[in-house]
Amino acid sequence: ETQVAIDGNQHWLIAQVDDNLYRYNIFINSVEPQPYDFSAFGGVSNEKPMWVDGFNLMYLAREQSPENERLIYFAQLNLGVTSPAPVSPAAFGDFVLNNGQFAYFGVQSDSDRLLNRQARSVFGFLFGQAPSVNSDALNNTAVGADRDDGVFGFGQHLAISPSGEYRFLSGGAAPDAADLLQISKDVTWEVFSDPRAIDESDPHLRATNVSASDSVCAFVTGAERIVGYILLD
Repeated sequence: ETQVAIDGNQHWLIAQVDDNLYRYNIFINSVEPQPYDFSAFGGVSNEKPMWVDGFNLMYLAREQSPENERLIYFAQLNLGVTSPAPVSPAAFGDFVLNNGQFAYFGVQSDSDRLLNRQARSVFGFLFGQAPSVNSDALNNTAVGADRDDGVFGFGQHLAISPSGEYRFLSGGAAPDAADLLQISKDVTWEVFSDPRAIDESDPHLRATNVSASDSVCAFVTGAERIVGYILLD
């Protein structure tokens, strides 16, 4: 199990070897890598890429909870191996750490999943090593007549623009009726109209695999898997 993560601003490369991480300074290559052993903190899985943002690290644990749910951990690399803070339980889906903001999909209750496909998104900020949630899709109204039409704040894939200004949600792989492309700048969510929609009763844009820079949001849409994009202000 191996993977790497890079923080270009800090000139760091984080390399995983099983449950150990090594922090390299790629600007001063004569410095020995700093080792971190996370074997006592769930281990480190390579099933989802880890994220490094300054001193902050976000990784998927190799071990599962007693309820067989996946755990995501936050750690601070400047403090050595202190006790990383787990986010539990979490859906085995996408997660991200960018510019001090984090996001993942939670499964704290049965209402956090839709048809075993869409999960409730959780967004927040890191203060030191402590995660602070400011948007978790609670009590948001459904879009359309029933839950199959999608729910604000639910999805399978997420993205945060590098500046932290925009948050996005989409579906994961094969699109279905619940895979709405959603955008947020705070704790509320908005959807987009599909310019190719033929059915007036179903005007919403569905998408998967969303990704974002500070100027463009890109995604895959339609049964033909067309790449679409939206220019951001």
